Amino acid sequence: MVEGTGTIEIKSETKRNTFSRYEHLEAGDWIEIPPGEFHALHNYINHHYAYETKEIPNDESLVVVCVNQPKFDMSDVFWSD
Repeated sequence: MVEGTGTIEIKSETKRNTFSRYEHLEAGDWIEIPPGEFHALHNYINHHYAYETKEIPNDESLVVVCVNQPKFDMSDVFWSD
């Protein structure tokens, strides 16, 4: 992350469950995502409370640098709500 703050969502699957983990990112942070792993960068900040997570929208821009191996392919991209 070059500039801004946000949240990366990484979905993982086990034999019994699919679950997401969320990591807060800010300028200077980096994260490695294995090939084929579903992930999404969100321009909001997750605030975790005792039994719930609230998504707080973020008005600042995100500036990121992505390094891909294997080569990035647009056919791997899909948008969800």
